Amino acid sequence: MKSVLSMTCVMALDFLAGCVGGAAGVLVGHPFDTVKVRLQVQSVEKPLYRGTYHCFQSIIKHESAFGLYKGIGSPMMGLTFINALVSNTSTIIESAFPLSHKILLKYC
Repeated sequence: MKSVLSMTCVMALDFLAGCVGGAAGVLVGHPFDTVKVRLQVQSVEKPLYRGTYHCFQSIIKHESAFGLYKGIGSPMMGLTFINALVSNTSTIIESAFPLSHKILLKYC
């Protein structure tokens, strides 16, 4: 059985890994979300963008690359924390039920 200190260390590392993974996901995905939202909210009668690539080009040309990251604060805080919790929950369940993954694999 693992000691409480080693389990705490494992949980802290899992939390940190979840935070890093969540932040990386937001950093990679947010520019695509920004483009998607800009395309969705543009006027149908007089569209600003001809397509996805044109939208990317226009944002970078008029607002620099930082324009792709407008509004990143909220998703960064939320998704980073959610990924950290999911990572910790997974560790807790695996330690509480050490054979659960073997049982699931047997029936899948």
